Amino acid sequence: MTATAPQVDSRIIAPRLSRFGAWLVDIVVCAILVSGLQQLFSVNWDEPVNLLPGLAYFVLFHTWSGRTPGKWLLGIKVVARGTDRRPSWWGSALRSVWLLFPLIPVVDWVIGLAAWLWSFYDRDKRCLHDVLAGTVVVIASAKD
Repeated sequence: MTATAPQVDSRIIAPRLSRFGAWLVDIVVCAILVSGLQQLFSVNWDEPVNLLPGLAYFVLFHTWSGRTPGKWLLGIKVVARGTDRRPSWWGSALRSVWLLFPLIPVVDWVIGLAAWLWSFYDRDKRCLHDVLAGTVVVIASAKD
């Protein structure tokens, strides 16, 4: 641990670039998941239904381990703020609800940008979905 790295609850806060990289990996995994489900069930789902597997992906992984495959690859994890525990079901759902914003044209860009810009204001580099869910993204320790 370096003296200059931002910390919260004795954990080092994950850099924004690591969070973004994890998000990109997870989006690719979700796209493959949705595409596979479409092929498996031989249906061409409309956009709202396509978001449900992605929402389930984030909620289940965050609740189960605090880490999605993208976060695991980049060595970061989500924890409930003030604890070293993974988020609750409710916290994971609140944190993941931003996936539904693409259903609202233009609003998705405005909310997404505002959520990301908030991380520059917040002392713990938390985006708005982290603030709402009471979570923080940290560097995973060796025991994680």
